[in-house]
Amino acid sequence: MRIMLTPLAQNPRYALGWFVNQNNGWYHAGSRSGVATLMGRVSNGFNYVVSLVSQR
Repeated sequence: MRIMLTPLAQNPRYALGWFVNQNNGWYHAGSRSGVATLMGRVSNGFNYVVSLVSQR
């Protein structure tokens, strides 16, 4: 986890697929046709996952 969440020198807000902040929070989002997800952790240690699915 430490390596995965270590900010890159070129962009201190990004780390190996995760967006990170200075308060030890991080998140990753993605989407495909009809589906969107968001997963992360806030600085107080609260973890979250949001998944949205649409039907046509």
